[in-house]
Amino acid sequence: MNIFEIAHRLNVLATATAGFKDLQLIRSKLKGLNHPRTYRIFSKATIFGKDDDYAFHDGGRSELQFNIGVENTGEKEIFRYGLAFPLSRERPTIRSSWGLSVRIGSLAALVN
Repeated sequence: MNIFEIAHRLNVLATATAGFKDLQLIRSKLKGLNHPRTYRIFSKATIFGKDDDYAFHDGGRSELQFNIGVENTGEKEIFRYGLAFPLSRERPTIRSSWGLSVRIGSLAALVN
């Protein structure tokens, strides 16, 4: 199964899951927009990699990011998923305005 098929299945599942079906609508309201760019969690615009092997949720470059990926270990393919924080130097205002270092520390303590 490739990342496009996985993303499609997750989009279908998200429409039936209370915690995710309104993610893009909630995001757009928080940003003061009238409607989301897309209602899908993952889209063709957010699938990347040399072999299209990873994706993040649509809008995820500038906020807490849901991401998925397929990695080949040589012996088998492994599906991975996770949450990521935008720590890129190209977006320093986001890092400072969110106080991400404190939030990341809190999340790390919770996970450990």
